[in-house]
Amino acid sequence: MRLTREKDAIPVGVLTGFLGSGKTTVLRRILEAEAFGDSAVLINEFGEVGLDHILVGEIAPDVVLLNNGCLCCTLRGELRDALSLLLTRRIRGEVPPFKRVIVETTGIARPSLIRSTVFADPQIRHHYTIGEVVTTVDAMHAPAQSRTEPVWLEQVASADDLLITKTDCLDESARAAVLRLVERSNPAARRLYPDSPEVLKLFSRPADAEGAAKAGQKRIAGLSPAPLNPQGEAHYTSVATVRVVEKEPINWEAFGVWLSMLLHAHGNNLLRVKGLLHIAESEGPVVIQGVQHVIHPPEHLHSWEGLEKATDLVFIMRGPGRELIKRSFRAFVLGKAGQP
Repeated sequence: MRLTREKDAIPVGVLTGFLGSGKTTVLRRILEAEAFGDSAVLINEFGEVGLDHILVGEIAPDVVLLNNGCLCCTLRGELRDALSLLLTRRIRGEVPPFKRVIVETTGIARPSLIRSTVFADPQIRHHYTIGEVVTTVDAMHAPAQSRTEPVWLEQVASADDLLITKTDCLDESARAAVLRLVERSNPAARRLYPDSPEVLKLFSRPADAEGAAKAGQKRIAGLSPAPLNPQGEAHYTSVATVRVVEKEPINWEAFGVWLSMLLHAHGNNLLRVKGLLHIAESEGPVVIQGVQHVIHPPEHLHSWEGLEKATDLVFIMRGPGRELIKRSFRAFVLGKAGQP
């Protein structure tokens, strides 16, 4: 694992969410905003979004330019090929420069596979980096989807931001139940609503890793490692949130080996890991996050100002692995096997 990413790498953000959860509505708002004029957006099909009123015109096959300057590209075939072609056109001057890419997924897509695409190819990895993951959650259908659709949980657990839609269709009690559901499914994510001004600030957080780290630590502070089925609510009963807190500084190499072993053995069940590391040789914290087998390039912050100086990690995982994670962390990273 690396402590830094390529300096000028372009972040690839992901807009995901289960079928009918409101991705198209969110995407349309993004495409109309001037703030996204320096973006390239990869969309499954232009026709589903309805761009006629904001189109400037076609500038290349499968590429159109919007009146805010945002590029819109049809995503067909492999994501790797689309990213490579987009970069080639940018270098040749065939499309305007862009500083971020937003990928709008299908309703049954697994965000971890998009992350894998960015990391698997050396050329892609050199020019692109993982950006923000935004998941839309249909408040009306979330309880049922959490029981019957495994990909729903992966989409929610992988998110940096959860955009909760259709809450106006529910009464107060039902809304509260949905909020409890998403809180337990991904306690470290920020929760937003479609009409929030913060929606127009999405996909810009990788440039502010320190601010994101402070916000994230506040959200997970005091989190209890409870399973996702309290009082018989509709959740995956085999999924639990695990929090590991350690104030002593840890060794980076030992942590890297431990995490690699954990991912190799349990990656399919490890839906999400996110938090801060107190590394012995580092003046500031290291931000670590990943989904299943894929770990982002860690972000090295300059200082602990405004943050509690401790390793503070949250794992969201399937299966009875809570004690396994804590025991193995203490034994392998801290060298405290058998100690409480």
